[in-house]
Amino acid sequence: FTTQMINFDASKRPFDDLAVRQAMQLAIDSQDIVDTVYLGAATVGSPGWVHPDKPVYNPAVTPAYDVAAATTLLDDAGYLDSDGDGIREYDGQPMAFEMLTNSSDSLRLRIAELVSGFLADVGIQVTVASVETATWEEAVWPGFDINNGRNYQMASWGWSAPIQANTIRVAELVNSDPGTGFLNLTGFAHPEIDTISAALLTEADTAVAASLLADLQVLIAEQVPFILLAYPDGAYVYNSDVYADWEFIAGQGIVSKVSMLPASARP
Repeated sequence: FTTQMINFDASKRPFDDLAVRQAMQLAIDSQDIVDTVYLGAATVGSPGWVHPDKPVYNPAVTPAYDVAAATTLLDDAGYLDSDGDGIREYDGQPMAFEMLTNSSDSLRLRIAELVSGFLADVGIQVTVASVETATWEEAVWPGFDINNGRNYQMASWGWSAPIQANTIRVAELVNSDPGTGFLNLTGFAHPEIDTISAALLTEADTAVAASLLADLQVLIAEQVPFILLAYPDGAYVYNSDVYADWEFIAGQGIVSKVSMLPASARP
């Protein structure tokens, strides 16, 4: 349930334009990322956030890779390459952006390089900037408080397994209220998503919550608050002479406090 994704500042041009966000999502071949970076040891990301192995996954939401559709979206929205240099323009300037990634993560760096190539195919230039982890975090999530704003154009990002494991936490990623969406690092805002995600956090009826999640996945896939690329598999090595009673937890592996409980006490 860990994630690899691309973030952008959705409060600023041109990422505030739905056509640009949708085009970028369509232009990226997530299956190629899974095959190239993870040698197949990952699951292609759902554009609706929820992992396909989750019971509340909405099967109507599926990833799509379509360069022609991405090109058409950008053309129709007026993002054209008027000078023929291979880079489209917006507001009189080239669609050329910096994508931050943390230098300590070689896999994430390779993902950023591949994404740069995919976006170049539709006329968007992305320069990958590999920086120290502290610099990367401070740009995307200053002081780990979204009230401090953002200081980046694009960035590779990802969340640890608990954010995906407790599915209703998707509200924290997409709600525009800083109190509710305190993990909304892209500055994304959409009134219907705000309403559904807020209701999800307080809904006690599991059937109703599942219905809300189904609707929310459709909206997230359509509105693209971020681009979810993949859910990497985990590989776990341990010394059984020291401790061998690890319990594999779906989506989280053996790195779980549940494993430290005796079998009779595990949920």
